[in-house]
Amino acid sequence: MIYILISKNVIHLDNIVRSNIEMPMEGEPSGLIRITQLFLLSTAWGMQIWVTFIAGFVLFRTVSRHTFGLVQGKLFPFYFYTLLGCTFLNLAIFAAYHPRELLSTRETVQITLFFICLILVATNASWFSQVTTKTMLKMQEIEKEHGLGQEVGSSGQREAYQLLKEKDGKYRHLRQKFFKFHGLSSLCNLKVA
Repeated sequence: MIYILISKNVIHLDNIVRSNIEMPMEGEPSGLIRITQLFLLSTAWGMQIWVTFIAGFVLFRTVSRHTFGLVQGKLFPFYFYTLLGCTFLNLAIFAAYHPRELLSTRETVQITLFFICLILVATNASWFSQVTTKTMLKMQEIEKEHGLGQEVGSSGQREAYQLLKEKDGKYRHLRQKFFKFHGLSSLCNLKVA
């Protein structure tokens, strides 16, 4: 939502085309800078849509739970750090062309949203996703010991997972921790989208 709001307010394609023909005035970004910012916004938003709403659902329904977890564990660091880079560069570009003293109310909202996105993505990249992945790997070790994790999707062996959760306190604690941090990570990711 934030990137859509920001992209509508920051860049207009007709301005990009026009600015490639005309010289930019002092304080205005050049056409190349505007295209760069549009590219960064599009990359970040496109990745968020793909990873959040397409890749995860397809993988979850087509590969085993443990394979799904391992793929997500490798994909998420790249995803979050790429998102962090795009967000940082967008904030830097916006700040460079919008001096604090001259910000309108709309521009103040935009730069604040960029900054909030940066904080959420940085928190996700450096903390939530790492804790989630480490916890998931510990859960998978316990599940393997009990012959679980090779089923596809969530409906395969619900009773067996429930029984494991009831009998194994360590697994129950790991599961609670996993869902807590996975939920926080998902919430941060959706707030940035």
